[in-house]
Amino acid sequence: MRNNLSLLVVGFVCMIAGSCAQEAGSEPAGVPRPAFEDNLVLTASAKTVGLFDNMSFEIKTSQKDNGKGGLAYYLGERLDSVVWQLPGVFNEVYTGYRMPIRLEQRFYLPGTYMAKVTAYRDSLVAGCDSVLVEVKLTGDFLGINWGVEEEPASRAFDFVSLTEGFTLTLFHSISETPCMLLSYKVNNYPGRDKYKEEIAATRSFLYNYITALYGESEAAYEGEDVTQSPLAGEYAERFANTLNGPVTGNMPYYPLALWEAPACHIALIGSAPSTSGDISVSYYKIIAEPVKISM
Repeated sequence: MRNNLSLLVVGFVCMIAGSCAQEAGSEPAGVPRPAFEDNLVLTASAKTVGLFDNMSFEIKTSQKDNGKGGLAYYLGERLDSVVWQLPGVFNEVYTGYRMPIRLEQRFYLPGTYMAKVTAYRDSLVAGCDSVLVEVKLTGDFLGINWGVEEEPASRAFDFVSLTEGFTLTLFHSISETPCMLLSYKVNNYPGRDKYKEEIAATRSFLYNYITALYGESEAAYEGEDVTQSPLAGEYAERFANTLNGPVTGNMPYYPLALWEAPACHIALIGSAPSTSGDISVSYYKIIAEPVKISM
């Protein structure tokens, strides 16, 4: 489990040494490549965003006319590779004429992030640029507002960490009993034992995550058997969505921790371990609902 919940992410050092192999067949033998006499520029679609807001990073160059094929062809023809880096999120090497020039991104933690691109040619750095993005905790819950006018339909928002190997999906359900559900997914199956270990650690990951953003929980159950949690009554007082219905995929879940925020009730919930299949584990989620208004 990757459980770095620091609320400030700053800077990083380029760790890529040497170039990557050029895409097979991208350059005929004996034909020299065009020179790269240009400046690589990295831009951000927004310099300040909220949690789970969508934004993008984009490569540009100082040369106005990149010739045939567009910018990706222009870079692929002249460079060995372009490395995209964002600490804790991605560190990807791209080669060839179809390398991306734009990457979309969301964030799940507030802080200051520095994205960086580095171009390589003949094992040397041919260009480099970086850009800062400030991520803030806004909205009613994790950057999203409850208002139907602002959020007209149910939607899902994904934060994907390629370097840490997990995805957080925030699902905003618009219904008579609106809620938001935060789920953790392992990106690549690492084998049964490691998978069970990582899923088990999701409980503390989600607990620490919500605590870092919204403060200490009002109540918590620390026992291993989630079915023995004594928080069912307190959950029912706060939440309209039951934990054995559509919101949990008709699987029984149990409340394990409760938080109060100005605009929402928040709970960490866990499922009873499955009784079928090779892997018997409890899965954990965060559910949030609007604060009930007494008339």
